[in-house]
Amino acid sequence: YQRPNKLTARMLVHQRFSRNTYGWNRWVYDHLSLKPGMQVLELGCGTGTLWQENVSRLPREIQVVLSDYSPGMLAEARVHLGRDDRFTFIEFDAQAIPLASARVDLVIANHMLYHVPDISHALSEVKRVLRPQGHLAAATNGEEHMRELYDLMRQFDPNVRKDNNSASRFGLQNGDAMLAPFFAHRDLFIYDDALWITEPEPLVAYIQSMWGMGTWDLGAGDDH
Repeated sequence: YQRPNKLTARMLVHQRFSRNTYGWNRWVYDHLSLKPGMQVLELGCGTGTLWQENVSRLPREIQVVLSDYSPGMLAEARVHLGRDDRFTFIEFDAQAIPLASARVDLVIANHMLYHVPDISHALSEVKRVLRPQGHLAAATNGEEHMRELYDLMRQFDPNVRKDNNSASRFGLQNGDAMLAPFFAHRDLFIYDDALWITEPEPLVAYIQSMWGMGTWDLGAGDDH
């Protein structure tokens, strides 16, 4: 994600067609237990949507470092949140966090750890910057995530991979084992949701946002 376009296409599908009307970002914020005085770091913040949707709920006395490996993403987050002095923006790789040890109360990794080349090294960095009683909030997907979408795509291209690569790297089924060497106590929270997509264009845009699918076409222009 060098620029926000692809991520925006994906988020739009979830925002418009999710059956769970409570909202992902609101649900995530509920589980962060933010309190005045906390120091928070979000890795891979994207466009800052988590905070845009919850900014009115954020304590006044709190400091949030928003980080991303993509300068384009970070620039977009700054457009939306840059005037709020509770937020600081730093571009860096999650495998080399440029913060002092034991500085942060909470690290957030919202659907991003599976993008990191060396996940274990990134987790060691997270552990280093967290204070002794600090927490990591890491969100991911399961192996069945978007299974119907992959089935649909294979009707047009049998070479489409059959596995959810992101979940195989860090997902619901293996995430706990990957976190265990760094965090003795772990809690699992499940956000129950499904997509009911009733329009083809947002679905095609979602597919075209995927790796290697920049020119992929589901018969656009015909009646299917």
